Amino acid sequence: MVTLKIGLITGIIAGVLTTLVIHIVINKTVSLFVRNVLKPNVLMYQEEGHNDFYVSVKHFCSFLNYYRLKEKLDAIPEDQDVIIDFSLCSFVDHTVMENMHNYHELFIKRGGHFDVIGLDMHNSDSEHPYALRRLLPVPKIIQNNLTRRQTNMESLAQNYHLAYAPKKIKDIEFLYNFLFFNTKTINHIYNKLSYKNDTISLFDIEFSEGDFIAKEVVRSTMLHINLNTNIPEFTLDREGFLEKVYAFAGFKDIPIQKHSNFSNRFYLLGDNEQDITNFFNDNLIHFFESNPYYHVESNGNALLVFSKERLASVKEIKVLFDFGKRLHQVIS
Repeated sequence: MVTLKIGLITGIIAGVLTTLVIHIVINKTVSLFVRNVLKPNVLMYQEEGHNDFYVSVKHFCSFLNYYRLKEKLDAIPEDQDVIIDFSLCSFVDHTVMENMHNYHELFIKRGGHFDVIGLDMHNSDSEHPYALRRLLPVPKIIQNNLTRRQTNMESLAQNYHLAYAPKKIKDIEFLYNFLFFNTKTINHIYNKLSYKNDTISLFDIEFSEGDFIAKEVVRSTMLHINLNTNIPEFTLDREGFLEKVYAFAGFKDIPIQKHSNFSNRFYLLGDNEQDITNFFNDNLIHFFESNPYYHVESNGNALLVFSKERLASVKEIKVLFDFGKRLHQVIS
């Protein structure tokens, strides 16, 4: 109406101002909008050991500051794998959502892979795929309004004959006995995929470490394997610089005789060295040597497996789940 009555430029300005007001009303907070409207902190890097480009978007992403994200995405070759993480972003508007869909189609056509993660804890009032998303003060998952990632996980569950539960699950006692969580507080798990009565389960998890001003909330994707037998307690990681430093602090890597390549590539820790060296037979060692690196931890009757302290894409979920199934078969 303003365009028709006054002119095109005035109409555009009126439209922008109206959109700003709508965003403030939707967020129900002026402070969030004013503080972050022009600053989505966009971090992009190529992950070590992979060809994946990881892009993390923080704070607030709307049509006004979308150009900052677009600059990063346009710099990535379209035949590469890209992961866009909005888990630290409080608000993502429909303009950004629509453009993420366009990038997804473009990368697929050029032989690449484009995956958006981190929106599962955001809320939307619409089931439209381009609907804006906002992070709620008390996050909840609306089962009737799944994100693209959750929809893909639901399809994955049907194809692999798995059970899928997108909602938050507070029953997390089965994780307490793992060394990794000794100094961390688990909030909940969600997006759980289960295989054969929870023999193998994959889930997103939210946990926190630190207190007060140093407190940090982390969301990651992990795999849990229930075993029908007792095994030694151990932790297996890729050998890196930090692991070499740990050796000077007294945390000695357990060597496996006649497998020097494995000992050089992997960092193996545990209290009962004799039981651990007996457990790591040729078949198990060859399995780890011929597969991607994961953090693998045993609490004596179950295994915890994950790659990075971030949410996994659907492509990475498939690889992780396949790794868990084959690892379970080798140990069994």
